[in-house]
Amino acid sequence: IASAPVVGHSYGGWVALNIALFAPERVDRLVLLAPAASFMPLNPQFGLRLMLMAMLRNRWSAMSFGRWTTKKGNEPPHELYDQFHQGIKHFRWGPILRPTVFTDAELSRIRTPTLLLIGDHEVILDWRAAIRRAQALLPDVQVEVIADAAHVLITEQPDRLNRQVLAFLKD
Repeated sequence: IASAPVVGHSYGGWVALNIALFAPERVDRLVLLAPAASFMPLNPQFGLRLMLMAMLRNRWSAMSFGRWTTKKGNEPPHELYDQFHQGIKHFRWGPILRPTVFTDAELSRIRTPTLLLIGDHEVILDWRAAIRRAQALLPDVQVEVIADAAHVLITEQPDRLNRQVLAFLKD
């Protein structure tokens, strides 16, 4: 595959931005779903909750983290908690490449048509500031705020998310 659309959620959004930055010829369109860091620093609470989850490695810590990243009233399916719990329980912890905030110069180099979707109850970073920075630095960005969603857009507003992503990719 010479090039393709690249879609990433959270950490995957940060990875997608890296691909668009370092291999722009490989990315036709870029979809960022609540990307971690990237535009703004992570909320310190994110790291603390992640550390707690890494230490405890139990279902309760996975559910606690999942509930924190989800808007109250938007209960994710229990399968998501199960998957997340199995991931932290069996993940081999070591040096992890932490998502970082891209510089102005780096973001300004991304010319790929980009869709940024972020929830209006996002907790892992200052979403309003992230949007302002994306609009100021990405020359071809379309931003949509997803109402009644926090960080886990894919389970909180799946129908709206799917419609917007598919419309952007078909455009």
